[in-house]
Amino acid sequence: AARVAAESGVRRLVLTHFSQRYADPRRFHDEARAHFDGDLIIAEDLTTVQLPPRRVASTG
Repeated sequence: AARVAAESGVRRLVLTHFSQRYADPRRFHDEARAHFDGDLIIAEDLTTVQLPPRRVASTG
């Protein structure tokens, strides 16, 4: 997901829906950070995420 986000030019990546068998979500943060340098959120149940305003491409 982090590679695709980086290649797509997204500004914010939210990772969620982790299996209960993974006790430490920091592992996902560290793995994603290796590929994505934008705003990275590791969401938990009931996390609220503010979305940045959408950039509008100029029609030139």
